[in-house]
Amino acid sequence: MITALRLSNFKRFADQVLDLRPRVIVLVGPNSSGKSSLLKSLLAFKQTYEDQTDHSGFLSKGAYVDVGPYDEYVRNHNSKQKCSLSFSLKAEERGRFGYGLQNFRSAKIQFVQEEDPQTGHGRLFDYTLSLPHDPDDEYYLVNSEFSDYQVRFTRMQKSEEAYRVSISRGLFDSVIGLHRQRHRWADVTYDQLKRALNTGSVQALRHNENGMMLSHHRATRYEVTDIVHSIAYGLVTRFHSQFYHELRENTFALAALRVEPQRSSPRTDEKTVVGSRGENATAVYNDFRQRAVKAGKRNARVKDDFGRLSEWVSNLRLSNELKVSRWRDLVDLRLTVGSNRSAQSVADVGVGFSQAFPILVQLAVMPPGGRLILEQPELHLYPWAQRRFGEILCDEAHRANKQMIIETHSEHIIRGIQTHVSRAQISPSGSLGPDEVAVYYVDENGKVIPLRLNEFGEFMDEWPAGFFDQGLVAFDEIFRNRELAAKSAR
Repeated sequence: MITALRLSNFKRFADQVLDLRPRVIVLVGPNSSGKSSLLKSLLAFKQTYEDQTDHSGFLSKGAYVDVGPYDEYVRNHNSKQKCSLSFSLKAEERGRFGYGLQNFRSAKIQFVQEEDPQTGHGRLFDYTLSLPHDPDDEYYLVNSEFSDYQVRFTRMQKSEEAYRVSISRGLFDSVIGLHRQRHRWADVTYDQLKRALNTGSVQALRHNENGMMLSHHRATRYEVTDIVHSIAYGLVTRFHSQFYHELRENTFALAALRVEPQRSSPRTDEKTVVGSRGENATAVYNDFRQRAVKAGKRNARVKDDFGRLSEWVSNLRLSNELKVSRWRDLVDLRLTVGSNRSAQSVADVGVGFSQAFPILVQLAVMPPGGRLILEQPELHLYPWAQRRFGEILCDEAHRANKQMIIETHSEHIIRGIQTHVSRAQISPSGSLGPDEVAVYYVDENGKVIPLRLNEFGEFMDEWPAGFFDQGLVAFDEIFRNRELAAKSAR
């Protein structure tokens, strides 16, 4: 599980840490304040790991985001400086790695980037994995600057792709010192290992899934390569592969603007991903519906999930009933709305359905424990539906241990989240508590301000001006204009 991220010299953030442990995270603030940048760091790595082409470890333009060449996303457009993205990870279970390190529950991975002089895009300069000093620490903060349990890979200047390996003394002692009698490491000292690594006789190549892959010269002592391989494969691969699979397979995202309504959509083999713009939503829904119809007792969860999706569509008043027809490689989705019992094409009803439907489908088909990143889920929805949408997102986060990261400008979405939290006082087991919901206000200067909720869903911190106060501001001006008009009429 990714528990925190840290941005250094990325976009407008000089140094910013964001706690990702809450089940529901809401990002609010003025336009161009930097809310999207917090999400783009995660989504850039997601599209990096979903793409199989060579991209120097960071795909800046892909299916989810486009942050441009390096000088577009490095802070102040200063391409001479480096930027870094760091992630705290919590191990899903006790690892199998031995040598005294099997009990570590958390780690930090830091990616330091620089500008590629050939292309102008960003490339990986330094990759570091570090462990906390306490093996039972399940939340190793990304803002911890140094650990004595660390393995580092630094780009070798003489090569564009090879990385020099370095291992901290503390990590060496933990791996080697306690087990010298069981391995052929008895005569290898830390200074000898360090000298061997400094010569570049053991090098590494970047690897998306495993983090790094090692290579070595034939003349290198077997004991040295055995030590490095044991640490790299046992430690780096353990945590990096978890990071890789969580972003690739367990993180889902929809952009702010979903696809426009279409009279028909192409059939695909996709079963769980609606696409960054919801382009596969109809096809995924069709497959989901078929699986629910065929589901027996062993697959009862599929039927339950599909039933909840139908309830969401109805409760948001998007449709009374959805009907699907297929013709060759196309899928046609029609719906009934209000008292009109005749089914209409999605293209002939309000845009709100086409914007909300992909989110609801993705929410229903994603696995328990999954993460859903949403930008502007409220688009084209009636205020009542926006508030209910906020409640639905929280309900599903609580029910299936899913995580929602939401960027929004909607007061009503937040009111729905507050309403959900307030229900914990009536049914503690049926709602998220205030500590499971985080609201972050990003101001005009890119400062991230946490706004806490109490057990009744009320904000404990004063809300910055420009959001909830706008209704009162408008009514105040209307009242003053009425008074001024009455005075001028006398």
